[in-house]
Amino acid sequence: MKTIFYEIPSSEIPDLLQQLGRSYYWRLGASELKLWDNGWQDSGQPIGSDPLESLLKMQVPGPILFNGLCDKGISPQLVYQIVEAHLQGLDQHWIIVQGLGEIPSDLAPFVQSKVWPMLSTLEVSEILMEHQIYSDRLLRLSMGLYRNELKMLIDGERSEQAIAEYKQRKLSAKGILHIPVPDVDAVGIDNILTKLDRVAMHLTPQAEAAGLKLQKGMILLGIPGTGKSLAAKTAAKRLGVPLICADWSGLISPEPGRSEANLKYLIRLTEAASPSILFFDDFDKAYASADLSGENSTEKRIAGSLLIWLQERTSKVFCIITCNRINQLPPELKRRFEWKICVDLPHEGSRHEIMKIHLAHFCGTVPEWSDYDWKRVIMAYNECTPDEIAKAIGQAASNAFKRGEPGVITVQALLDERELFVPANVADPMQISNIRLHSKHYEKAASEDNSVFRLEEINDFKVVLGRI
Repeated sequence: MKTIFYEIPSSEIPDLLQQLGRSYYWRLGASELKLWDNGWQDSGQPIGSDPLESLLKMQVPGPILFNGLCDKGISPQLVYQIVEAHLQGLDQHWIIVQGLGEIPSDLAPFVQSKVWPMLSTLEVSEILMEHQIYSDRLLRLSMGLYRNELKMLIDGERSEQAIAEYKQRKLSAKGILHIPVPDVDAVGIDNILTKLDRVAMHLTPQAEAAGLKLQKGMILLGIPGTGKSLAAKTAAKRLGVPLICADWSGLISPEPGRSEANLKYLIRLTEAASPSILFFDDFDKAYASADLSGENSTEKRIAGSLLIWLQERTSKVFCIITCNRINQLPPELKRRFEWKICVDLPHEGSRHEIMKIHLAHFCGTVPEWSDYDWKRVIMAYNECTPDEIAKAIGQAASNAFKRGEPGVITVQALLDERELFVPANVADPMQISNIRLHSKHYEKAASEDNSVFRLEEINDFKVVLGRI
């Protein structure tokens, strides 16, 4: 007796049958086995409501592939039937499609486990080039798809949008998000970029030949709205690798076994797409609210599995997590990351760079303002986050369009916009100071401001703001 639990999507089952040769197939709800012999044929083998119980009473030559037995997990009855078949010495070969959870310990000695491989980056490239539709963006979109899935999409709608929508539907059901390339790069993160250059060096064949291992990852911490998520997207763009964003709460499912299956799929996806970046956004919020107390807690098991993978992985996957309150992350998680970097409010030079990027986006070019005017605007947006600056410039652009002057943004317009809101740092100083309190001992994302717009700050004022 031979029993294999096979993790394989339904789209790839025809390829598995082709590999098996002459074999039998049963799907959930079918009343008889189907015979596969380079094509579908009737087998004349009826199957009752309990397919394994029926097979325990008959001799069927060749492998038998079952699809649907484990849709709701591996039941105790299924465990009993498989063990009974082995104890009876039944001369059959069962292949059971499994998509959920771990194999029970009582069953593990009697069965083998196999996983249908995802396409590698090279294989995806070859398929796209074969169909003469290769592009770097399409390559990134297609990672994480299986061969027949990709061919189905190519044979149908060849558009990037169709593949992106399919990928988004598929991944969102597993707590994984597809992240597009950012429209703008993060600025004021030169220390992060320096470390990413070291990561890029470790991705080279020469570094691998020298025995250098890829760094595990970095934690980006600090107050909301400072561009931590944008920094992660910029990292993927700079390294030229896929960015795979995982939602912790989306990974967790009340359905038995589904959470474990989601995590396994996420890990296989990131490793198949390697070199890649695995990205968890606002990880402290989800992780802090997780139920990690009970011995049999699903979230505790998933957290433990993730910690083990983060520590032991050998694939070229660089992990980035962002958080506001690093003190809410457990020490064993923080130890998995070489770098913990605080992304704080931008200094004067960084605010100048942020404004130039967004002004150029709406105006087509950077306005030719005098240094005096630039200093007026930069100082007006003191204590503002990059997100608040971007929204203010966007609103000024909208107002210009409304009055019939698209792309015309003046110094006064930005000064007026600044009067219409209170920065979060000023509106809720205690919360921001608390976040900064747990961030001040970590390395800063930006180096010292050496621009012409730099202003010396009074130390007492720094203390009030929580920067000392």
